[in-house]
Amino acid sequence: MSNINTVVVSGRLTRDPELRTTNSGVSVANTGIAVEQYVKDAEPKVSFFDLTIWSGFADLCAKKARKGDTVTVEGRLHQNQWETDSGEKRSKVEIVVNQMEGEFLYRKADGSDTPASTLDGGSAATGGQPAAAVASDDDIPF
Repeated sequence: MSNINTVVVSGRLTRDPELRTTNSGVSVANTGIAVEQYVKDAEPKVSFFDLTIWSGFADLCAKKARKGDTVTVEGRLHQNQWETDSGEKRSKVEIVVNQMEGEFLYRKADGSDTPASTLDGGSAATGGQPAAAVASDDDIPF
């Protein structure tokens, strides 16, 4: 029987992602998420988790995501263990991100919220030509 290690949480990023590169050239970004749990007739409880994001998605998150963004994260739990200089044993559980969803994905690469467009209603990406009409629920055949 295999063990299952999957977690899905939604919340807000607690800090801008910090990007670094490993000795082998792989990108890794670290950030955090605050997840609120609402309790009837009581103050909400907030849990904080560290997030680790790897490779190309780490680069994307570092460019576009920022503190306060609402995200949904799917990943696995990983426990880091270490010993301090004074010999104390410490550990921390983090979420290693497999997938992250959020509005930050629609930001321009420079991190600005405004999509590229021109004043005449056309998209800058299409050379000023008007974009195709967006389908509504009534246009979907099923």
